[in-house]
Amino acid sequence: MVLVIGISVWSFATASSSIIQKKYFEEVMESVEKIKERFCIENMGVDSALTQLRVWVFNYGPIDLTIDLIRVTGGNNISSQSGSIPIV
Repeated sequence: MVLVIGISVWSFATASSSIIQKKYFEEVMESVEKIKERFCIENMGVDSALTQLRVWVFNYGPIDLTIDLIRVTGGNNISSQSGSIPIV
């Protein structure tokens, strides 16, 4: 009787841990998919006439990125430009 109960508890624990492990693995893989978008703003500069802002963006992730909106704020000034700029 003790062996039957012990084997039953062991089977239940093994099955439960297997299910929990699978669920955890799936959650981790979903998180990995979310962080594939990786980029870094390397540098920014303004030309001497103060008419252009240049931004260097480095894409180091495995997927291509597109910048849809650029917004620059400073003090009470807000400037924005929309468009579709691919970052490969």
